[in-house]
Amino acid sequence: MKRIGILITALCCILFLVGCSAQETAADDLVSALKERGFSVNVTESVSLEDAGPDLGAYRIDQLEIGEDKATLYFFKSGEELVKGMAAWRDIEALALFSGVPNLYYTDSMLLITIGASEELLDALDELWQPV
Repeated sequence: MKRIGILITALCCILFLVGCSAQETAADDLVSALKERGFSVNVTESVSLEDAGPDLGAYRIDQLEIGEDKATLYFFKSGEELVKGMAAWRDIEALALFSGVPNLYYTDSMLLITIGASEELLDALDELWQPV
């Protein structure tokens, strides 16, 4: 019985790592695609919630500097958690005053938020990820 418990735990860990790997690939693909389009991209990984902005229920948050623009990339455990995060963002968006227009993009279980980004960046993101 103990072996079955260990086996189930190991399988759960493997499934979690595979999901994280897919997210890492999607995030890396985004950065690579932006660089191919001529953008300079710097990534600060695993930013604390206090430094990143609103808590949308993500398990990891990265900050991106894309040329002169900034973006926040939220990693969620599942697509369902992403939907909850987007709903939380809409509640926050309705109450907040921004220095620019917020733009949201998503793929699978990740959400990218930019505020006041350049048209060139928005056009690239429109091609790469789904706008909200």
